Amino acid sequence: MGLIRTFAVALSAALMAGCSPEYNWRDVAVGDDVGLVTFPDKPRTQSRALEFSGLQVQFSLTSAEIGRTVFAVGHAPWPGPMLADADMRQSMGKTVIASMYRNLGVEAPAELPEFGQPFEVEGGSGAAMVLRARVWLTARGLVEGMVMGPAEGFPDAAAKEFLDSVAKGRQE
Repeated sequence: MGLIRTFAVALSAALMAGCSPEYNWRDVAVGDDVGLVTFPDKPRTQSRALEFSGLQVQFSLTSAEIGRTVFAVGHAPWPGPMLADADMRQSMGKTVIASMYRNLGVEAPAELPEFGQPFEVEGGSGAAMVLRARVWLTARGLVEGMVMGPAEGFPDAAAKEFLDSVAKGRQE
């Protein structure tokens, strides 16, 4: 559960920090397992060790904010014991996806989105928020791309461009 709480705190802090009104797209190298990602502004990276199933997982979140919308890529390399345990990797991936629903006050569906497939969550207490995301499990770690912002005026085209760049970076 520490992973979920830390992710929620990092995402909330990123939401509060930004206030740039325009996009200034740039390619940025993110982690060994992510590749080049096109961010809408200069990103910053925060890293910390989190606990999942009794293991320490190093989690990095690279994010940029435009107004109240956050564009972020999270990356967590598998610790040694998880490299040999496919069930544990699957469990962590499902936990991360389910947490994205819970962070917006929405119950996660019984059947979660498949890894690598785009999904959207709408919710939030007070003002409605939209989260668009994709989560991948790779040989070396978990990768998540997400865009979260107010439902009113959500930047559909910019969200698509960003998430497509995360997917492309993963394939190169």
